[in-house]
Amino acid sequence: YKIFLLQDEALAVTVLYKYGDGLLPRDINAKIWRWDFAMNRYLEVTVGQSTNDNENLTVATDTGSGNPAGWYFIEVHGATDNDVNFYTLQFTLNPTTT
Repeated sequence: YKIFLLQDEALAVTVLYKYGDGLLPRDINAKIWRWDFAMNRYLEVTVGQSTNDNENLTVATDTGSGNPAGWYFIEVHGATDNDVNFYTLQFTLNPTTT
Protein backbone atom coordinates (compact mmCIF):
# COMPACT_ATOMS: atom_id res chain seq x y z
CA TYR A 1 0.00 0.00 0.00
CA LYS A 2 1.24 3.53 -0.49
CA ILE A 3 0.28 6.95 0.81
CA PHE A 4 1.66 10.42 0.13
CA LEU A 5 2.44 12.41 3.27
CA LEU A 6 2.80 16.17 3.18
CA GLN A 7 5.16 18.07 5.48
CA ASP A 8 4.00 18.03 9.12
CA GLU A 9 1.64 15.09 8.71
CA ALA A 10 1.50 11.92 10.77
CA LEU A 11 0.19 8.47 9.94
CA ALA A 12 -0.89 5.76 12.40
CA VAL A 13 -1.31 2.29 10.87
CA THR A 14 -2.91 -0.71 12.54
CA VAL A 15 -2.88 -4.20 11.06
CA LEU A 16 -5.68 -6.11 12.78
CA TYR A 17 -5.42 -9.90 12.90
CA LYS A 18 -5.75 -12.86 15.24
CA TYR A 19 -2.28 -14.21 16.04
CA GLY A 20 -3.04 -17.89 16.14
CA ASP A 21 -5.55 -20.63 16.63
CA GLY A 22 -3.03 -23.33 17.50
CA LEU A 23 -3.43 -25.04 14.13
CA LEU A 24 -1.33 -22.88 11.80
CA PRO A 25 1.43 -20.32 12.17
CA ARG A 26 -0.32 -16.98 11.74
CA ASP A 27 2.12 -14.25 12.74
CA ILE A 28 2.08 -11.09 10.61
CA ASN A 29 4.70 -8.34 10.52
CA ALA A 30 4.42 -4.87 9.02
CA LYS A 31 6.89 -2.21 7.87
CA ILE A 32 6.77 1.32 6.54
CA TRP A 33 9.33 2.27 3.88
CA ARG A 34 10.23 5.44 1.97
CA TRP A 35 12.54 6.19 -0.93
CA ASP A 36 15.73 7.94 0.14
CA PHE A 37 16.94 10.04 -2.79
CA ALA A 38 20.32 10.80 -1.20
CA MET A 39 21.12 7.11 -0.73
CA ASN A 40 19.21 6.03 -3.87
CA ARG A 41 17.43 3.16 -2.09
CA TYR A 42 14.40 2.32 0.03
CA LEU A 43 14.77 3.13 3.71
CA GLU A 44 12.94 1.22 6.42
CA VAL A 45 11.19 3.86 8.54
CA THR A 46 9.46 1.70 11.16
CA VAL A 47 8.78 -1.97 11.86
CA GLY A 48 6.06 -3.76 13.81
CA GLN A 49 7.00 -7.28 14.86
CA SER A 50 4.68 -8.23 17.69
CA THR A 51 4.23 -11.86 18.63
CA ASN A 52 0.56 -11.48 19.49
CA ASP A 53 -2.54 -9.96 17.87
CA ASN A 54 -2.18 -6.82 15.71
CA GLU A 55 0.64 -4.54 14.60
CA ASN A 56 0.81 -0.78 15.26
CA LEU A 57 3.10 1.59 13.36
CA THR A 58 3.46 5.35 13.15
CA VAL A 59 5.40 7.73 10.95
CA ALA A 60 5.57 11.54 10.94
CA THR A 61 7.05 14.14 8.60
CA ASP A 62 7.39 16.96 11.11
CA THR A 63 10.58 18.95 11.41
CA GLY A 64 13.17 16.92 13.28
CA SER A 65 11.65 13.54 12.39
CA GLY A 66 14.13 12.98 9.57
CA ASN A 67 11.25 11.97 7.30
CA PRO A 68 10.51 14.23 4.33
CA ALA A 69 7.18 14.71 2.61
CA GLY A 70 6.67 12.07 -0.08
CA TRP A 71 5.44 8.57 -0.78
CA TYR A 72 5.44 6.04 2.05
CA PHE A 73 4.91 2.33 1.49
CA ILE A 74 3.18 -0.02 3.93
CA GLU A 75 4.28 -3.65 3.66
CA VAL A 76 2.34 -6.45 5.38
CA HIS A 77 3.72 -10.01 5.29
CA GLY A 78 3.87 -13.27 7.21
CA ALA A 79 6.66 -13.46 9.76
CA THR A 80 7.86 -16.59 7.91
CA ASP A 81 6.91 -18.16 4.59
CA ASN A 82 4.61 -20.53 6.50
CA ASP A 83 2.69 -17.77 8.31
CA VAL A 84 -0.64 -17.29 6.53
CA ASN A 85 -3.40 -15.06 7.88
CA PHE A 86 -6.21 -12.67 7.02
CA TYR A 87 -5.91 -9.08 8.19
CA THR A 88 -7.60 -5.69 8.09
CA LEU A 89 -5.53 -2.59 7.49
CA GLN A 90 -6.70 0.64 9.07
CA PHE A 91 -4.96 3.97 9.17
CA THR A 92 -5.49 7.42 10.60
CA LEU A 93 -3.99 10.51 9.02
CA ASN A 94 -2.90 13.10 11.58
CA PRO A 95 -4.05 11.20 14.67
CA THR A 96 -4.61 13.18 17.83
CA THR A 97 -2.79 12.25 21.00
CA THR A 98 -5.44 13.41 23.47
